[in-house]
Amino acid sequence: MTDRLTELEEICTHQAAALEELSAVVAGQADQIDRLERRVRLLLERAAQMEADTLSGAPLAELVPHDGEDDAENDAGLDIGSIA
Repeated sequence: MTDRLTELEEICTHQAAALEELSAVVAGQADQIDRLERRVRLLLERAAQMEADTLSGAPLAELVPHDGEDDAENDAGLDIGSIA
């Protein structure tokens, strides 16, 4: 009886550790999903703005960010080039 109880306690301990590990993984994935959703929203907004600017007849030079100018990418602190 004591051996069986010890075995069950060991199983319970391992299960608790596995649960904590999986919980941390899920939390990390939720954070990553939130970041990706923000990036997608930003990209959709930028694409919509570029489409609106193109349809309004704005010159192409005004549509392309120039060096030293603030753009949505810099404001959001995102490196859009790293999105794969």
